[in-house]
Amino acid sequence: MMRWAGKWLVLRSLGLFVGCLLSAAVMAATTSQSGPATVVQYREFPHGRPPYVTRLLVTPGYIRFDEGRAQGNYMLFVRATRTLYSVDRGDGTVLVIAPRKVAVKSPIPLKLSKRYEQVPGAPRIGGRQALHYTFYANGDRCMDAMVVPGLLDGVRRALMTYKATLAGQQAADLDKTPRSMQTACSLADLIFAPDRVLRLGMPIVEWHPNGDRKELTDYRHGADVRAALFALPSDYRYYRIGAQGMAPAQAPLHLPSPWPRN
Repeated sequence: MMRWAGKWLVLRSLGLFVGCLLSAAVMAATTSQSGPATVVQYREFPHGRPPYVTRLLVTPGYIRFDEGRAQGNYMLFVRATRTLYSVDRGDGTVLVIAPRKVAVKSPIPLKLSKRYEQVPGAPRIGGRQALHYTFYANGDRCMDAMVVPGLLDGVRRALMTYKATLAGQQAADLDKTPRSMQTACSLADLIFAPDRVLRLGMPIVEWHPNGDRKELTDYRHGADVRAALFALPSDYRYYRIGAQGMAPAQAPLHLPSPWPRN
């Protein structure tokens, strides 16, 4: 599975995968072979592991997350339905994460705060000034970020919706999460305030006290991308995270166009 998809992906070992085997890819509904997308590329430096590239292809209909190539594992976020599909080519499975409301309360009181710090000589990206914020939960330093207000605003809004879907799944799994992992920062960042960085602008650098770091390395507007990149393999086994672990799920019968008509 994609490394950066979220901690719940390790739960794939909790159950058997049973799915519906079909015969062809579930293609996006479009007559176009290709169309424009905003391409955003990050380099991630996880503590204790080799760095890797994360690429985002963002259209009005989708966000596709991959590692810069079409052949590997990928995630597809359908913006209209707010549903995430995480595709693992190695074992032929697709994890489906549907949107749901955060219906739980924090197990501990949360007091969130942030601090703005001027950085002399901070870079200008796309003609806009980068700003440095530090984010806290219950006095603990959760992360720092350099954000650029107004940069890649469409991508930023799409990512806020994506993070809301992840937060709903994390909230549903909260009762299975060890208490030792329910820190103020993890509760804030994963469930109760997942978009607090994005509300301030597009992050170009993020870093955490544990040494994890993520840097924006490139972006392009209007890149021509193939519609096939927004398809799902229908002959894979689809599953979701149920109350008792892994449960079967259905492949979608159809997908919206990457470039829906207004």
